[in-house]
Amino acid sequence: MLSIFSGATASIYISSNASINGDTLYVGGDGPGNYTTIQHAVNMANDGDTVFVYNGTYVENVLIEDKSITLVGEDKNTTIVVSAGMSEDIIAIIADDVNINGFTVKKGDDDRYTYGISFMNDLQGYRKNISVSDCDLINNDEGIYIGDFDNVSVGRCNFIDNDVHGLSVIGYDKPVMNTSFFHCRFENNDVSLDGVSHLKIENCDFYQSDLEARESDYLEFYNCSMDYRLYTMCWLHSGSNQIFDNCTFTNITRGESGIDITGYSEKVIIRNCVFKNEAEKGDGRGIFISHVEDVLIQNCTMKDLYVGVVMWSLIFGFTIENCHFENNIDGFFNHDRLCTHNKFLQNNFINNTYDVDNDVFLFINIYKNNYWDKWKGRGPHRVLRTFRLMDLFNWDWNPVSEPYDI
Repeated sequence: MLSIFSGATASIYISSNASINGDTLYVGGDGPGNYTTIQHAVNMANDGDTVFVYNGTYVENVLIEDKSITLVGEDKNTTIVVSAGMSEDIIAIIADDVNINGFTVKKGDDDRYTYGISFMNDLQGYRKNISVSDCDLINNDEGIYIGDFDNVSVGRCNFIDNDVHGLSVIGYDKPVMNTSFFHCRFENNDVSLDGVSHLKIENCDFYQSDLEARESDYLEFYNCSMDYRLYTMCWLHSGSNQIFDNCTFTNITRGESGIDITGYSEKVIIRNCVFKNEAEKGDGRGIFISHVEDVLIQNCTMKDLYVGVVMWSLIFGFTIENCHFENNIDGFFNHDRLCTHNKFLQNNFINNTYDVDNDVFLFINIYKNNYWDKWKGRGPHRVLRTFRLMDLFNWDWNPVSEPYDI
C-alpha cells in the first residue's frame, strides 16, 4: 500500500495499482467551484482523481462505476453519508482501483434493505484492488458487502450495530481472493464468509459478534480477540488450511464454542491462543472439532471452561502439544466412536475435574511427557480413571514432575 495523502485527521492508503497523478475535486465547504453532492463530483472525476468531501451530512446514494478514484472524507466522525432511499447501496463500487477513506456510512429512515458499502462485479466480471480505511459502518442492514472481488483491503474500520451482518464476503462465480482486514472492530454484528480464499484478519476485535465461514480456504486469524457471544464465536465449515495464531476468546456462553470447525475440513492450526471465562467456571467450550483431518493445537491455554477441547466425530491426525488445561470440568472430551493414535505431547493438566474424558468404545491415543497434577509421582500415569475396557489402554508412560511454562 502507498500513502499518498495526509489530511487533517488521517492518512489515506491506496492500492499500489491505482494512479496517483490525478486532480482533486471538492465537495461541500465554501470554496469556489465546490460540488454540492458527492455523486456529482464522482461523475465529473477521471481515473486517478481524488474526490475530497468536507465535513457534513450527505443524504445520497453514491455509485462509483468504471472509474479508478480515491474518495476522501475530511473527518470520519463528521463526514457522514446517509442513505437517501434511492438504492439499497449507500456507496456502491463497480470499478477497479478504488479507495475510500474517512466516512461514517449509515442507514437513513427508509425501510429499504441497505448495504453501507458494496463491492459488486458487473458484466465485465471480476473486479480488483479496493481499499477502505478509517470508516464507521453503523446501523445498516449490512455494513460492507464484497462479492466477486480480488485484492481488497479494509483497515481501521468500525462495524457497529449493523442488523444482519457487519461484513459479508461472498464468492459467486469464483472465490473472493486476497482479502485482508486489519485493526477493525466488530460490535453487535456478525461476519459472514462464503466462497473465500486467502483471507487474513489481523488485530481485529469482536465484541458480541461472531464469524461464520463456509466453503472457504486459507483463512488466517492473527492477534484477534473475541469476547462474549450467545452463539459460537468462530464457526468454520468445510474448508482447508485455516490458521489461528495469538487470538483470545473470552466469556464463552455455555453450550457454545470459541472455535467450531466442522464439515469435512482439513489442515487446521490453532496456536498461541487463549480460551477462558472470566465470570464463571464451567461455561462454554474452547474448541469443538468434528469431521476434520490434520489438526494441530499448540501453545494454547484452556481455563475455566466446561470443556477445553471437544473431539466429536471422524477426527484424523490430531495433535495437542504444549497446551495448558486448568480448572475446567473436562480438559479434553472425546465423543468419536473411533479415536486412535492421536497425540497429547508436553501439556499441563491442572485442577480439571476430568483431565481427559471419553464417551466411546475405542479410544487409544499417544500421551508423552505431559504434566498431570493427579499423577502419583512415580511410574506411568493412567490417563482415564473409569473402569471401562479402553481406559486400561490409555497411559502416559513418561509423565513429568513439574508443569511447563506455557
